[in-house]
Amino acid sequence: MHRNRCCIPKEEYWGRILNSNPSARLKQRLQSYLVVFSAFEKTATPAISYISAWQEGGKEIWYEYTSRRFIDLMGCHARDLADVFQKSVIDRRIYKYHYVGFDPGIKKEIINQDELNTARSKLREEVKEAGVIEVVYKVAIPQGQVRWFKDQASLEIHEQDKICLSLGYLTDVTKEMEVEENLQRTEKKLREANQKIERVNFELIKEISERQRAEAALKEANKALHRLATLDGLTQIANRRQLDERLHQEWERMKREQKPLSLILCDIDFFKLYNDAYGHQSGDNCLCAITQAIHVNVKRAGDLVARYGGEEFAVILPNTYGSQAVHVGELIRKKIIKLAIDHKNSPISPFVTLSLGVACLIPRRGLLPGQLVKGADEALYEAKRRGRNRVVLKRFNELLIN
Repeated sequence: MHRNRCCIPKEEYWGRILNSNPSARLKQRLQSYLVVFSAFEKTATPAISYISAWQEGGKEIWYEYTSRRFIDLMGCHARDLADVFQKSVIDRRIYKYHYVGFDPGIKKEIINQDELNTARSKLREEVKEAGVIEVVYKVAIPQGQVRWFKDQASLEIHEQDKICLSLGYLTDVTKEMEVEENLQRTEKKLREANQKIERVNFELIKEISERQRAEAALKEANKALHRLATLDGLTQIANRRQLDERLHQEWERMKREQKPLSLILCDIDFFKLYNDAYGHQSGDNCLCAITQAIHVNVKRAGDLVARYGGEEFAVILPNTYGSQAVHVGELIRKKIIKLAIDHKNSPISPFVTLSLGVACLIPRRGLLPGQLVKGADEALYEAKRRGRNRVVLKRFNELLIN
């Protein structure tokens, strides 16, 4: 090859094509490119120009021409440059450009090293069609430095020779890529931080949900426990504990409203004799039947029926005068008689009967709930003394009632 044909001395041409037997077209094109690129080398541009080539379908790449600065940078002989450069590449990013419809704008697609390894042949076909490729290389140069080079090239396919030419130039984009890498590292840290926050939030939500479920279960358990603590196990009505609490609440409420509070104490007549005659199981059945009969006649929401103890029951009647409470007591007593529960050992009736004592007070300062209970108990004692199976009202001093 002569200087007047390609502008570079023959000894500085390390390519292969001109030393072989290329087609006239390929030879002419390559020589013209060598003229342009060698002239470009003499300018003050920092870009590194090159012409690389490869056999279509082959893997080996070689340089037909490259800037002397590229050879010096990689610290190797020109004929070894392609191999040394490939081995020095730490990472590469390939940018494909696509026209978006008729829009003059383009869409950039980045292909990383892993994608390149899995789709190399497909990518080559796409690049051949597009004719333009942009690659950014991360290179470890012999001086112990890491540099980034942007490789912008156009491809030329010579079908007759089955040769591909890549005409391009490298520019140092280390600063830009370091900024991009720092940005990517920052974005990665942010993603990891967000993922960590999401995991923590998920765990917190999970913990809160579990805690809420546990609290709801505990609340239900406490309700169940409270029911057990305040209900009579046999009759499932209020027990003595709930009776005392409710009596205190209603006492305070009636005191504020200055309204009457009545209490009925009921006792099954000769219940011990009933148990002796019929057995404790029948006695329990009798208690449950009595409970239901009392409930039928105590209808208001604020009223309370409770088991006072053994065979005794109590009824709290807020905002109820003594005469009204006696009426309720009579309804209860008559309902028990209608049950017609056999009681062959009763001295007063062939059936189970009930004695009831009623007391009524308007709570005020100086009075206590115990006085109401005591009054009802005295009335019950009086009902028994008078022959049982009756309702008796405790007569308080007029000053206590009014």
